[in-house]
Amino acid sequence: DDDNNNNNNKDPRKVFERSISDPLSSPRLPHLQNQLHHLLSAYDVLETLPYHIVFHYDLRVISVGKLLSRIMPQLLEEGALVSESFNIGAIGHISRPNAPVSTSSLVDACARSDDGTASLELVAQECLPNAKHRITMLGVVKFKKSKDRDPVFLFHGCPNALTLAEITEQGLYLDDCPLYASNID
Repeated sequence: DDDNNNNNNKDPRKVFERSISDPLSSPRLPHLQNQLHHLLSAYDVLETLPYHIVFHYDLRVISVGKLLSRIMPQLLEEGALVSESFNIGAIGHISRPNAPVSTSSLVDACARSDDGTASLELVAQECLPNAKHRITMLGVVKFKKSKDRDPVFLFHGCPNALTLAEITEQGLYLDDCPLYASNID
């Protein structure tokens, strides 16, 4: 039985299944803990993040947002690695053009903040069909570790483009940008 539990702890899909069944919590709103538990799961929140990537400590993809999975379906393949699709453009306000995505660089950047997050620019390794430039996403990465689960990262971002021309040069359409993204203006 213990061997079975150990195997489930290593399977990224099982880790994600356990995490989405946990209640959503916020240390800043402790008086709302019980209400949030009954209203939203982590999965509900992830559904609202069209460009999120949840990935395991070894960079295996666990979950991908709806829009990102449509434009980069290779992220949905079993055993897909974030490092096979993206490079780092910048991390924690430090430019690192074409640096490989690595666990150590992400953990180090997240460890430098009080809340375990860091700004992150991810640059696709290949252009989308009919694109002049590779898609670039700007967002935040959070490192989450716990004593009873394998550590995971959550990246939440959106395409980094300021003009319609920059959006289309990355092979995207205006509809591919979430309404809350600053580039919609």
